[in-house]
Formats: sequence, C-alpha cells, structure tokens
Amino acid sequence: MLYDQTASRDKMVWKISLGEADCTITASGVMPSGSAWFDGHFPEAPILPGVAQLAMVMDILAETLCRKVTVTRMSRVRFKSTIHPGDEVTVEIKPKPGVPLTYAFQISCGSEPASGGFLTIAG
Repeated sequence: MLYDQTASRDKMVWKISLGEADCTITASGVMPSGSAWFDGHFPEAPILPGVAQLAMVMDILAETLCRKVTVTRMSRVRFKSTIHPGDEVTVEIKPKPGVPLTYAFQISCGSEPASGGFLTIAG
C-alpha cells in the first residue's frame, strides 16, 4: 500500500464491485473533506493531488487482488479535471486484454472524467 489510509483523519470508504464478464473493478465513494491528502494542496481551494489519485487506484487494486501491488510502469496517465472534498468519486479498473498484469483505469468525479491511464504491476 502506498500510504496508510487508516492514519488519515477521515478514511475513504469504498463500495467495490467486480464485473463477472470482463473482470472490471468498480469502486465508488465520497471524498472525505478531512483527508490528509488535501493538507496544503491548496488551503483556500483544496484539490486532490495526482499522486493521491494514483494511490487510490493502487489501493483498490490491492484490495481486490488480496495482495500488495507494486507498479512497474505507468503510461498515458492524464489528469483532466479536479477532485474536491465531498465529491462523489468512481474508479473503474479493467484488465488490458492480451497484456498480462496491465490495467486501464479511469477516475470520474460525478459524470466528468478526472484522470485515467494504464498501470502495469509486478507479478
């Protein structure tokens, strides 16, 4: 795990489901306003840093796979819009067909894409 979520003032609680047909992992939750991820980024208008978004993907993948996840490669990662305290967030993670241990991910805030890309993890 990239960070200890239990050390945060307000823990992100995910509702996680796994698609039977295509093994898509879908997680949804509300971004806690007291999360330590918002400290200093930025006090007058807090937004979730990109590193925190990547950590969420890694944590959800680790929780679903029931093992530690080490990212060996990231590609085509794009940050498209901001995530604020109290926003409803959905994370979708799909295995990339034909490429072992590689996953496409997309994080959405409401109906707007916030970030996305590909992660490859160690076997």
